[in-house]
Amino acid sequence: MSCDCEMPTVYSETHPRSRKRRRCCECHGWIEIGETYERISGCWDGHFSDYTTCDQCAQLRRDYSKTIDCCVGLGSLHEEMLEHTYYQSDDLTFPNRFEDIRIRRGATICPLFHAEENELPIP
Repeated sequence: MSCDCEMPTVYSETHPRSRKRRRCCECHGWIEIGETYERISGCWDGHFSDYTTCDQCAQLRRDYSKTIDCCVGLGSLHEEMLEHTYYQSDDLTFPNRFEDIRIRRGATICPLFHAEENELPIP
């Protein structure tokens, strides 16, 4: 499999302890005060961005990247797992781990996205 990830021209990764409640860019669940999290800042294609990721999603992203032998775009873990599972695999291990993380972190799932994920009619 070829990997065509865009690498940043400037990159910083830290693992600070949260001083306020934050949202994870992957599961959209809460990172609570006092928890450590992954913060990646960089410049991609001339634009600076910051990504805040809970430790569980950061580990899932690393595990998934190893499995597919390619990097995963920050903030797009769920989309990439669903696409890979749909087109190339019946293994639901990673999507199921992701769903468990979302539930534990209190992620709010928009009814539109939930319907698309489960191929349900949109209310």
